Amino acid sequence: MKCKRFVASLLIAALCVLMLPLQVFAAETVASGTCGADLTWRLDENGTLIISGTGKINDYASGATPWYSYRKTIKAISIEDGVTGIGKYAFDHCSEITDIVIPDSVVSIDNRSFNWCENLELVVIGSAVESIGTYGFAYCKKLKCVVIPETMKTIGSNAFISANLTDVYYAGTNAAWNANLIEGSNEVLDSVN
Repeated sequence: MKCKRFVASLLIAALCVLMLPLQVFAAETVASGTCGADLTWRLDENGTLIISGTGKINDYASGATPWYSYRKTIKAISIEDGVTGIGKYAFDHCSEITDIVIPDSVVSIDNRSFNWCENLELVVIGSAVESIGTYGFAYCKKLKCVVIPETMKTIGSNAFISANLTDVYYAGTNAAWNANLIEGSNEVLDSVN
């Protein structure tokens, strides 16, 4: 009889545990800090760099971002909604990322923001972005596809130099595309769809 009660108690306890909501545990943080007046960054153990908060990511010199020493371990970048601009050299030499989605809150991508992201293949630019700075995605040699919003007004010189673009999608009309200020050495954008 005691054995049956013990087994029954054990079964009830097991059922209670199974009925509890499963908790999803966030990956451990490897490093973190600030990267703007109201922005923070966090690199997790899976190699995801997360930028969160509000405002523009600071401008940096080449090799001076707070996560630069981790650049070879950064496999993905998550820019959360609320970020309004991507500063100079922000993701310079983050060579292991393969795709980036710029959120709709971002208005500008500054000079050399994604310079030398050599394994980057896909870029989806958010619906509010109006400008890409000079050398914005320069030397992203595997970059094949970019989606550009109709809000785009200016693309700086050499923004996509050395990219291997085969698919360029623009959300606006041909007339709107032709009205954009597309500075020199961006012939790779001539194949816009």
